[in-house]
Amino acid sequence: MNPIRGHVSIKVGDYLRIQFLRYWWLVPLVFVIVAFDLYRSILQSFSLQDALIGILMYLVTAVVLMLFVFGVLLSMTAIAALLMSKQQRDVIYEFDERGFTIRDAGGAMLSYPWSLIRGAREDRRAFWLKTKRVMGFRYFPKRAFGQEELSALRALLIATLGTSARLKGK
Repeated sequence: MNPIRGHVSIKVGDYLRIQFLRYWWLVPLVFVIVAFDLYRSILQSFSLQDALIGILMYLVTAVVLMLFVFGVLLSMTAIAALLMSKQQRDVIYEFDERGFTIRDAGGAMLSYPWSLIRGAREDRRAFWLKTKRVMGFRYFPKRAFGQEELSALRALLIATLGTSARLKGK
């Protein structure tokens, strides 16, 4: 089997999508933390009006805190992406029957055997490969591949991962 190759220059938007999806769990966490404060406020309130004011303050605090946390995280990600050299953003992907390799033009390389991949998902912009253990996932923008490579990659993912590959272009 010939390797399936893709080449792309990663954009700031790619990094932002990855970070947003990596930190989605902060949204419910913020609401839970602020809910404890709301519960304490309601227990201390003497009237329905005080309780309603407490609920309103809860919602405002949760939204402001969530926006602040995501704003800081996404700003840091955007700054880090902008500070990367062109060589670091210039990425080559290679898939074969053994696994996949990610290389940048600066010489950094990361290889994964298929045994470390738990599943795959495809959306309209990218492939997301879920890894086992705490490694998370890997992001592959579709624009890195031509139509022929996209079809071959889908076939390889289905052959390798079976029903764990949830792909749109089956």
